[in-house]
Amino acid sequence: MMRTLLFAAAALALSAAAIAQDHAEHGDHGPTIFHKIELETSYTDDHGGVFDWSMRGWIGGDDERVWLRSEGSVHDGHTQNAEAQIFYGWNVDEFWDLLIGLRHEFEPDSRTYAAVGFVGMLPYFIETEATVFLSEDGGVTARLEHEIDIRLTQELVLEPHLEINLAG
Repeated sequence: MMRTLLFAAAALALSAAAIAQDHAEHGDHGPTIFHKIELETSYTDDHGGVFDWSMRGWIGGDDERVWLRSEGSVHDGHTQNAEAQIFYGWNVDEFWDLLIGLRHEFEPDSRTYAAVGFVGMLPYFIETEATVFLSEDGGVTARLEHEIDIRLTQELVLEPHLEINLAG
């Protein structure tokens, strides 16, 4: 399932780049393709090693984008939790995108979810992600995340992060 999701995301990205190239060859600027990928990793040598990752990113233009997310943790060589998400998003307001996609948990249990959410910016530049997930078993979960960049100096930034997970 994960390989299929990654293949679909790569194919969509390559086709979007080919369309942009085709427009450029005909003198039309066409859609501009941008991307943003953030990868955070950490490793601790305690208890045989703990490796954590979190990846978030998107590729696309101003109006439509493919969003990718992944996070997980490996303790002592064994994967404790791992998930990947892929969304297609549309810009619905000046600072807000509507997302529709899939989430797949690889560990601790393999499970696939349909997902709907919003990504955007609240006043005072608070970045927000709100997503509702419906599992293949019929379970509903929701995740709400907020973060803000607080500049302490020109190069030092404090980034508080709040994540709330709900299950029903």
